[in-house]
Amino acid sequence: MITYFRITKILFLLFTYNLFGQIVYTPLYSDVYDFLERQSLTNNITLDDEVKPYSRKYIAEKLIEIESVKNNLNSIEQEEFQFYKQEYAYELNNSDDERWFLFSYGDSLFSLKVSPIAGYGIS
Repeated sequence: MITYFRITKILFLLFTYNLFGQIVYTPLYSDVYDFLERQSLTNNITLDDEVKPYSRKYIAEKLIEIESVKNNLNSIEQEEFQFYKQEYAYELNNSDDERWFLFSYGDSLFSLKVSPIAGYGIS
């Protein structure tokens, strides 16, 4: 009976050794898609826009590309760029420039960020 538990433990450790976290995708209704498409049209970045949604990591990589040509951006695009740099600060490994969250917690294993969504409507 003890050997059965040891074998089970060993098998569990072997099969869970190579686990990876899931990819977080940006929702298709996010304005960052429009921003990236405009930058692609002005040849500031090359964008693989055949497959959507984009992962947050992919968007952060594109923001790094835009950083090298940010002098080509007009004032509105630069404001948008600064906003998206704050939005994707975690993926850019820039925690000093991160935007405000209602609740934020992170350690070496995971991170949790809560951002409230509020709205109103008149009908």
